[in-house]
Amino acid sequence: RAHTKRALDCSFLNNGTVIATCGQGDHNMCIWDTLLPPRSCRVASMPSHSSYSIYSMSYLPDKQQIVLGCGHGDLSVYDLRQQCMSTELKHAHSKAIRSLALDPSGRYFA
Repeated sequence: RAHTKRALDCSFLNNGTVIATCGQGDHNMCIWDTLLPPRSCRVASMPSHSSYSIYSMSYLPDKQQIVLGCGHGDLSVYDLRQQCMSTELKHAHSKAIRSLALDPSGRYFA
């Protein structure tokens, strides 16, 4: 079990056997390897720096980063290689960011 309430979004990483999920209640993003046994398939768990749930996510494959949209309008960028937040934009929106979309180049998101 990863999230204290429901999962709100997910994103397939790399070859599709690794999945990132974000959930309500625990403010976490989790990374899962679906090829591992169920008891050990959660390979990473990263708490949000926001005091609100992570509502949305989008994967940047070329940069190995995940853009996260939080409940209070914050945006964060998580670097998978360094396993840390690389960028945070506080109050990017006045309300929860419930959806994210990336352009094909990965330079812009909405």
